[in-house]
Amino acid sequence: MVINSYRRDLLDKEIELHQDNLFGRLLDIGGGTKRGAVTLFGCVTDRIVIDRDKRTRPTVIGNAESLPFKPETFDSIKCTEVLEYLNAPEKAVSEMGRVLKNHGGIMVSTPFNMGIHYDNDLVRFTGHKLERMFKEAGLRTVYITRQGLYFTVIGYMLKQAILNTKSKTRWLLYWAFPVLDLLVILDRCSFVKDSQFLSSFTTGYFMSIIKPIITIRSQINETKSSIDIPTNGYN
Repeated sequence: MVINSYRRDLLDKEIELHQDNLFGRLLDIGGGTKRGAVTLFGCVTDRIVIDRDKRTRPTVIGNAESLPFKPETFDSIKCTEVLEYLNAPEKAVSEMGRVLKNHGGIMVSTPFNMGIHYDNDLVRFTGHKLERMFKEAGLRTVYITRQGLYFTVIGYMLKQAILNTKSKTRWLLYWAFPVLDLLVILDRCSFVKDSQFLSSFTTGYFMSIIKPIITIRSQINETKSSIDIPTNGYN
């Protein structure tokens, strides 16, 4: 029997909810052969998996920080639970923007208040940092959400502690799961969402991003807005 973590359940729901953002020729970064059955998504016509670990049997063995593809090769990109393992995540985000076609979509997720996965688990990102990285790469965040708040983090830690108990009788502790389920529901309450402290905790983030079509007119307007033009009293 497979028992998912609270974050895994929330993340799977977000992926399913935003699956239409994955379409056409899809680049699945770090997807391997066992992570996410995106080939089942009706809008995906071709899935290319890139991973630096050949044991995952990717389509292409390569690094997200230096994608071996020509510019504007893919219609969409999936990069879930990957950025935290990279030495240069900003470079990987820039590379995503390079190989993505105009008006293409990106699906991203990263953990936050969670245990370290492996020795190469290097970094955690706040939502502000994630949005800034993609903005600097010329990409626009259209949706960002957190996988639970304070009580989901507590429920996650307690549930995973039970599941990782070495005792053969750990199933006796499963009685606590319905109680933890009720605890996690508290994150839906306004007193949690409105609390600066309680809402500052989360198990991780999910994002939906697009590559906007930048016209010459928009580039000129953006340049003008970024220049502080002094006024000398003349019309």
